[in-house]
Amino acid sequence: MMTTTRSTTRVRNVMTVASVALMALAGCSAATEERADGATPSDLSVDVPTEYAGPDAGYFDVLADPSVAEGVPFKVGYLGVSTAQPSLVAIQDAIEAEVTVLGGTFVPKDAQLDPQKQVSQANELLAADVDVIICSPVFAEALAPSIAQATEKGVPFITVVGSAGPDDTVAGAVTSISQGFDYSAYRTVKAIADKTPGAGFATMGLGLPVAVLAYLVDREKFWAEELGLEYLGNVDATEDTPAAYSTAASTILTKYPDVDVIAAYNDQSSVALSTTVATQGSEAKVVNPSAGQSITGDAIEAGRVEFAYRTPFEEIGRQAAIAAYNTVTDQGGPIEPYIAVPSYIVSAENIDQAVWFD
Repeated sequence: MMTTTRSTTRVRNVMTVASVALMALAGCSAATEERADGATPSDLSVDVPTEYAGPDAGYFDVLADPSVAEGVPFKVGYLGVSTAQPSLVAIQDAIEAEVTVLGGTFVPKDAQLDPQKQVSQANELLAADVDVIICSPVFAEALAPSIAQATEKGVPFITVVGSAGPDDTVAGAVTSISQGFDYSAYRTVKAIADKTPGAGFATMGLGLPVAVLAYLVDREKFWAEELGLEYLGNVDATEDTPAAYSTAASTILTKYPDVDVIAAYNDQSSVALSTTVATQGSEAKVVNPSAGQSITGDAIEAGRVEFAYRTPFEEIGRQAAIAAYNTVTDQGGPIEPYIAVPSYIVSAENIDQAVWFD
């Protein structure tokens, strides 16, 4: 939850950590990506299994397409984290596409991973008289004064990919649209348990204070134990870099030589992990609980990654735009303060139906 008591010095001190967190979640890459059109990533089913009863259960209340309200202004300000990150651009493109469909105008800002810059950009959007602000926070606490100003001015504030779960929403925001980190963990671990019952399972995390990634690993451990796997333990990459991934992977294989399945935490870490596994002659399978880039699809096709949970970045963006429109036009009824957008598992069996955003 956000507070309004943190100082400017505190914001500066956490800037590097916040930047690393966002790059890790996004799967850092400077590659140019194909523009998203705001549509659901593929025709694969995103139905939530009825047996799922984790913290995200009951929050899959995705919003239906709204009715276009003639004559109602819909000027959307967007506070983006970085246009250098493919998955974050996929979210932004999906928001813009939906805003355009709804007859609105889109005013994007790129904070370039700088929380101070994002605060200034929030003030710029308020001065530009936008009707609503959608934000992917660099560091949510830094935005507390801006959200308070927006609320006072009657400008709704909506966040995307800023919440680990329903108890971690951004204070003052109308809603937080999330991938549902517990659900991502559940679907990943359930797929392991279905294919390899009782498997020895280990995780690779990131050894920095990144709350959502720590939560993801914690929930993978929980579901592994709940679903009958043998959870062996976690080894953190000390940095979000290929060299650190490889070191962590080697440590996992040395520490747990009989491991059957290892989960990384994003596209880059899963591909690096699979390379180390192959180089060291291990038979361990690699899985990815938060995928979006084609490098994961290529690794699945090559048999180096067993499967991945395809994070619905595009639909997260579309849902944010719909939430913004419903709020401005006062339609669709109350919006839940937290919405988890479900997605699907990609494996060799359905790889031809999966869509990647680069």
